[in-house]
Amino acid sequence: MSANLFAQISQLLPTLHGWCTEGKAHTLAAAVLALRPEVTVEIGVWGGASLLPMALAHKHVGKGTVIGIDPWHPVESAKGQVHPQDQKYWGEANHEQVYAHFMENLYNLNLENCVRVMRCTSDKVEPPPKI
Repeated sequence: MSANLFAQISQLLPTLHGWCTEGKAHTLAAAVLALRPEVTVEIGVWGGASLLPMALAHKHVGKGTVIGIDPWHPVESAKGQVHPQDQKYWGEANHEQVYAHFMENLYNLNLENCVRVMRCTSDKVEPPPKI
């Protein structure tokens, strides 16, 4: 039954914005399957390439929530970038389009009950009491 989950992740991953490899996505999902946490947190969601596999795993086991924290804002994304090309990329990337695509995938995969999206910077978030 988990084989279907990993096949679904492998099929989904190339359609997402982000840099999560297939191996990493499978490892993150496997951690959720093995540990069955109540809460998983991801800071820096971008296109959901690592969050959505974890959320699919939570859905697969029938428990738990992924909290996804990301402002999807060019100024925040460019902060701390030291290379001019990275500053340019993050300053010009279409954050609204990436956010919309992420949310579309979230709903199309019926994951809205497994994910809590917090569209803000992590310093504005009170950490959950138990992760």
